[in-house]
Amino acid sequence: MNTMREKQVEEAVLRMDLMNIHEDVIIMFQKSGDITLSENGKYYPLDDQLKEDIRRFEQEHDATVFLVVRMATMYGTLDSLLFVGKHEEEWEMSREDLEDGYAMSYTINRDYPECSEMGSICFAVTECGVIIREG
Repeated sequence: MNTMREKQVEEAVLRMDLMNIHEDVIIMFQKSGDITLSENGKYYPLDDQLKEDIRRFEQEHDATVFLVVRMATMYGTLDSLLFVGKHEEEWEMSREDLEDGYAMSYTINRDYPECSEMGSICFAVTECGVIIREG
C-alpha cells in the first residue's frame, strides 16, 4: 500500500505532465525528488533558503511541493510553491484547474512576508516546457 507521500508524488508527476513541464524536470523529481525553480523562462536548482521553506511548508501542511515559480513584481519577489495537498478528494478539481491555466500554490512574498498566502496562480508554459507565472 502506498503512503500518502508516495500518492502525492504520483499525483505531482501527473500534474507536471498535464502542465507540459519539460521532461527532464519531471524525471529529476520522479527519480530523486529534486524540486526545480522556474525563473525568467529557465529552470534552476534550489538554494538552501528555498529548500528550508519547502521543508517547513510540507511539514506544516502534509503537502508535497513539486515546483517553485519565481516572479519579480512591484509587490516584491514572489516564490510560488506548487504542491499536492493531503486531501485526495480535491485532486481531480486541481487537475481540472491546471487545464484552465491555474495551479494551487503557497506564494511566499520575499519582500513582504506578511503578504504570503495560499491560493491559485495563473500560469503559462513556454515552448521549452518552462512554467511562467502570469498573475
